[in-house]
Amino acid sequence: MKACASVNAVEVSGAGVESPAVVFVDGVPEERLLARWYQTAGPLDRRVAQVGGGFKADRALFLERLSKAAVTLAVPSRLVDGQVRWVVLVHGQVLSGNAELSDSRDGCVYEFVDSWNRLLDQKLPAIWWQGSSGLVHDADRSAVLRVGARGNRSTGVWSIGDELVHVLQENGQQWTVSTALAVVNAFAGLGLFLGMIPHEIGRLMLSDSVDLRGSVGQALLRILEPHGLIVQRDITRESNRVIERRAVRPEGSGRVIRLGWAGGDHTWGQVVGVDADHRAKRSRQWVARDEGWRVESTFELVHGWDPSLEGQADSTYSKADNPQFNTYANVYRLWVLNEDGRFSGEPYNQGPAFDLETLFGQAVAPAQPLRFLSNLTLDDTGSGKQPIVEASTDNGMNWKVYPGLVEVRADRAAVYLRDTVLDTEFLSAAQAGQARVRVTASLQSPEPVQVARWSGNPFAGEQPAEVLDAGEAFSFRRVASQSIHYAGVVNGTLDAEQADDTNAMDHWLINQMLLADVAGGGQRRVGVTLIGSWPWLRVGDRLINASGAGVDGMGRAEAVGGGGGRVRSVRCTWSEGRVSSGRGQGRLSGCVPVTEVELAHE
Repeated sequence: MKACASVNAVEVSGAGVESPAVVFVDGVPEERLLARWYQTAGPLDRRVAQVGGGFKADRALFLERLSKAAVTLAVPSRLVDGQVRWVVLVHGQVLSGNAELSDSRDGCVYEFVDSWNRLLDQKLPAIWWQGSSGLVHDADRSAVLRVGARGNRSTGVWSIGDELVHVLQENGQQWTVSTALAVVNAFAGLGLFLGMIPHEIGRLMLSDSVDLRGSVGQALLRILEPHGLIVQRDITRESNRVIERRAVRPEGSGRVIRLGWAGGDHTWGQVVGVDADHRAKRSRQWVARDEGWRVESTFELVHGWDPSLEGQADSTYSKADNPQFNTYANVYRLWVLNEDGRFSGEPYNQGPAFDLETLFGQAVAPAQPLRFLSNLTLDDTGSGKQPIVEASTDNGMNWKVYPGLVEVRADRAAVYLRDTVLDTEFLSAAQAGQARVRVTASLQSPEPVQVARWSGNPFAGEQPAEVLDAGEAFSFRRVASQSIHYAGVVNGTLDAEQADDTNAMDHWLINQMLLADVAGGGQRRVGVTLIGSWPWLRVGDRLINASGAGVDGMGRAEAVGGGGGRVRSVRCTWSEGRVSSGRGQGRLSGCVPVTEVELAHE
C-alpha cells in the first residue's frame, strides 16, 4: 500500500464542502437515502455514519437489502483543475434500522459502520511461530509479543501474505516498534504503509508486552499510543471502486489546515462556533473493560453420547472391526463439560449446564460453547502446560493420565478418545458405568471484566455512558482450588501466571477521566463548529486561522502561534435551519452540512 501523504507537515487552505453527501448501495446511488451524520475519531480512524429515508410498505425488505450490501457515503469535491473527486467518508455495512429515530412518519434511520472498524474488532486470523523445522501455526492464537529478556521476535524474516516480517520465536530477540507493527499488520492483513514512521521511533524497543489474544485494534493501540502514532486513512471512489490507503504516522505530523474566521469583510467565516465552556458537565458513567477472567481448574466431564447406544459387544466400538462405526463413534469416546447445556436434554440427559458463573465469578450470557486452553501453571520452559487428560476406571477413586490418543476439541470444552480400539480396562469400566474422564486446563470467560466510576454534576442530567476498552492492558487470571496444580502453586513448588489487575484498571480509568478533562487536568479540549462537510479533515491534522495563528485548547484563534489544535474527532451533520455560535447566531438556508471538530492542545 502506497503512502498518501508526506511525513512532513503540509499546509492546506481549508474549504468546507457544501455539496450534499451521496449514499451508494453496491456502487449505485440510492436517492431514497439521505445522510444524517458521520463521525471519525480516535487514533485508529474509526468511522460510523447514519442515513435516513422515507419508506412505507417496503421498509423491512429495504433493510434486508441494506444489511447484505456495501454502503458508501461520499461527498463530491471539485479539484483546482475542474475535475470532481469523490471523497469517501464511510464505506461499510448497515448494522440496524430504527423507525423511531426518524423525523418522518414513514421514514427509517439506518446506522452503518465502516468496514475498517469491523476488521479492527476481529481476532487475529493467524499467528505464526518460527520453529526448528520452519513456520508453525499457533492454533490457540494465545501469543504475546514479550519484552525485555523474554523477547520472542524471530531471528529470521518470513513471508506472510505480501509482507516480509519477523514472526514469533521462543527465546528470541526483542521487539521494536516497527517490527511489532509489521507483524500485526501482516498477521491481520491490514495493508498499512509503515514507511512514514520516523526512524528514531521505529527503532525503539517495546516497553510493554502486546497480547495478541484480543482484537486487532487492541493490539495496534498497545503499540501506537505509547509512541504517539496514529493511523490515517484516505478513501476515494474512482470508477465505481472504493480505493483506500492507510498509513501509520506520528500524531503531530499531520497537515496544517488554515481556517477563515469571521471578521473584516466576512459576515460569516468558515468557523461559526467555538465551545470552550468548562462548566460542570452532566453526570456520566465511565466504564473500563478488559478481557474476562481466565481460570485454570480440573474439570470432570460427562457423557457426550446417546446412552441408548451403550451395552453392545466390544467390537461395536472399534474403528477397525465395525463397518457402521460412525453410528457409535461418540460412545465412550466423547466427554464434554456441557458448559452451554447442549447435553442437558434428550437424548443425553446429563443434568444442568456446568456452572460457569461460579468458576468465573460472573454470569456468561448467553450460554455458549467454550474451549479448553493451556494451563496457567507453567512447565520447565516457562510456557503454560498443555491440557492434561486423566481417566479413572474405579468411579473416580484413582486417576492416571489417559494412555491413548486424545483430541482436545476446538468447537467446545470437550475431549475425544481417538484410539482405533479403546483400552480394554477403560472400555470394560465404561460399560460398567465406572469410567470417568477429567481435564486440567483453563477456560476463558467471554464476558469482559469491568470497573465503573461516575463524573459530572448529577443535578445537571445524565449523559450516555463512556465505555473504554483497556486494550489487553490488564490481566485477570487465577488457578482455582479444584486444579490438581493448586497445592503446588500455593506452596511455591509450581509457578503460574496469576493476576488480578482490578485495582490497576480502576486507577487507569481515573487517569483516562482526568485526561479527558472530566475530573480536571490533562489536555484541554475545545469544540470548533465549521460550515461545510470538510471531507478532507482527518484525526491528527492541526487547525490554524488565516493569519497563521493556532487554535488553542481554549478556542482562542489568536492565542497560540505555530502549534495549533490537534484534531481528535470530526463529526458532520446534514441539517436545515439555525446554527448557533458563541459569537452570535445566523440563519443558514437549505440543507447545510455543519462539521464539529474536537481539538486537543497540551
